[in-house]
Amino acid sequence: MFGPKRGTRALSVRHRAELPGNVTAKIVTWNVGNAEPDRDLTGLLGPRDSLTEDLVVLGLQECEYSPATPGDSIEEAKAMGHKALSKKIKALPHHFLQRVQLYLGDDYTGTAVEVLGEMKLAVFAHSRIDKHVHSYKLSKEATGLMHVVSNKGGIVASITVGDTVISFVSSHLAAHEGEDFKQRRNDDVREIFSGTKGVSSVGGDITSCSHHVIWMGDLNYRMNVALVDEELATKPHEEIFAEVSRWVEAQEWAKLYQADELQVEVKESRVMSTFREGDMSFHPTFKVERTPDLQYKSQRIPAYCDRILWRSVPGTEDHVQQTSLMPLTHVSTSDHKPVCGTFQIQVRNAVSAQGGGLVLKFLEIRGSELRNMDKTGASDPFIYFTSPDPLIKAKKPPVSSTKSNTLNPVYEPKDLPDVPLAFGPDDIELVKSMCVSLVLFDYDATSKNDFMGSVQIGLAGADIGAVLEFDEAVYCYGLPFGRLAGKYTVEAL
Repeated sequence: MFGPKRGTRALSVRHRAELPGNVTAKIVTWNVGNAEPDRDLTGLLGPRDSLTEDLVVLGLQECEYSPATPGDSIEEAKAMGHKALSKKIKALPHHFLQRVQLYLGDDYTGTAVEVLGEMKLAVFAHSRIDKHVHSYKLSKEATGLMHVVSNKGGIVASITVGDTVISFVSSHLAAHEGEDFKQRRNDDVREIFSGTKGVSSVGGDITSCSHHVIWMGDLNYRMNVALVDEELATKPHEEIFAEVSRWVEAQEWAKLYQADELQVEVKESRVMSTFREGDMSFHPTFKVERTPDLQYKSQRIPAYCDRILWRSVPGTEDHVQQTSLMPLTHVSTSDHKPVCGTFQIQVRNAVSAQGGGLVLKFLEIRGSELRNMDKTGASDPFIYFTSPDPLIKAKKPPVSSTKSNTLNPVYEPKDLPDVPLAFGPDDIELVKSMCVSLVLFDYDATSKNDFMGSVQIGLAGADIGAVLEFDEAVYCYGLPFGRLAGKYTVEAL
């Protein structure tokens, strides 16, 4: 549904019973190159009669052009007598998204759609799954000139399927080669995390309120050949281009990936820490001639600019399986080739709270080397207790007391709230499939409290009365900032 930032709808008991254990998703990221794509979308989305995915998600960058025939998708649907489809098409905010809706047909609906300048993010849900998507949240952040202009930035569409929260992010990061531009890309990611906190009920980032985050886009990370051959990096551009082109021709995928900036930044926890990526054994997708084959333009070193990464709540990493990852090389209208990934995502049926009867008690929590937020060199941290699951029975998120002027707070039982759960003792196995988020903030008496990071704890071992320990890194905007450790138990009232 395009327009509102948030939406909800009730699920009937019948719908709760029908949700499959897994949903399938086709994720496509493409820098469209501000040129009108071909009318036939087979090369982008696959043959229409073989589309089987429950969700089709498109993250588009540089998607702004003057269509040769505006409104053609609406008229074509009307001519075919598809009134319902023409209505769906008309609701979409851009010519190309309308063309996608026409191609997908009436079986799919644009469930969550957002636009930021030349960027578009659209989640199309098949009719068999759309009825289970009962809430969505949209947010966006521009990171262009002066951190305002929307030629660069990111969009978030967070949807709840049954009781599983999946957040999709599409972004276009700073361009060009070199260390300074790489750092700007890292900064852009952090700004997108920060600027889209509206999807969280307490103002944490998207990882604190999602089971799974799938991040796609023209991330613009380039080849740093010095990671493979320091001497080659000192050569003129023409020689570097020739050597990297030889690697591509020889299909030396491991060497190409070794030279990729992004994989190093993730590995070293300088950006998107805890995110994963599929096997990149294919040709770089930038910068290419606008032809149906792969011909690289000599102005730029071939690079894996177009990416799809994902992360999950700790302990549920196997709930997301990438089943394929490939460039769509026959798409010919841009200087980027699209990248398509397909996924199977384990989801859980929506459940109704049973009235409570259980309480989650934290017996102690210790922080170490947390994020410095104040001029004093310390912080005043407190913790909200939240969950992406329907776990907590409270009108407002339970909150701890505040510890002043420290990066190593110690919270004793008197500092920590009892967290009332929405389920009773008979539902303990269901509770064990859920998680709790500890969302840290720095208290400020004169301005808005600052987000310090979060920890997500899976409750898989939470038998009633058992005392469990945890020790987890705190992540803020995709970066590690200290740790939280402690003990908790689940008790019956």
